[in-house]
Amino acid sequence: NAFKSQQHRWTKGSIQTALKLLPTLLRAKLPLHIKLEAVAHLTSPMVYLYITLLALLFYPAIFVNLRPVGEDSWLGLILGMSLFGLGSVSAAMFYLISQHAQRRSIWKTLLHTPVLMSIGIGIALNNAVACLEALLGHQSEFVRTPKYNSVCSSGAGVGRKGKTALIPIPSLKWSISLLEIAMGLYMAECIRLSLAIDSTVVSLPFLVLFAAGYFYVGLTSLWTHLRAWYDSRQSMRPQAA
Repeated sequence: NAFKSQQHRWTKGSIQTALKLLPTLLRAKLPLHIKLEAVAHLTSPMVYLYITLLALLFYPAIFVNLRPVGEDSWLGLILGMSLFGLGSVSAAMFYLISQHAQRRSIWKTLLHTPVLMSIGIGIALNNAVACLEALLGHQSEFVRTPKYNSVCSSGAGVGRKGKTALIPIPSLKWSISLLEIAMGLYMAECIRLSLAIDSTVVSLPFLVLFAAGYFYVGLTSLWTHLRAWYDSRQSMRPQAA
């Protein structure tokens, strides 16, 4: 939840900065390649909104069962795997090169890559909300990233004996966690439908990544909410007594 809170703040701040600076940058007497780089850099968090829209389109796309290259065609399999590669290779290479530069094992990094991509998909809904808030001009307070293993004397940090302290994060709503779990269920239904239609089985790698990401982020986030709520109730009992 601390990671989600941080990512929400960074994503929203980036889009707000883009809205503030891009008009000036585009009017400035600068080379075209600098303007293009500025647009790409400042609007890059919008990818989370596109990922969420893509996920919502999976079910109608599978249900309609479009066959642009005909039924039982090897070209369809090649096209599907090519699209999967385009959607995953760039992120995977970015991660592999960064870990190689830190002299970490390439093989361990390869094993972590699907998990990394899945979690990136899982937080997409949280960050898509941040994009929409920035685009719609919704103002919110600055919420710092919570620090763990440090229980404040004021009671801001709530923890059980032997457990990591949990600090409530007011900017994170229960509803986001429930929506993430709902998206996981939606992806599970897409997987079921894809398995029932032979020509759409090629989409399974995408669907599994999306379902795993939404379920992992949604369930762990909800569990943290429940733990924080339970701990706060427990801490209030001695005071009430």
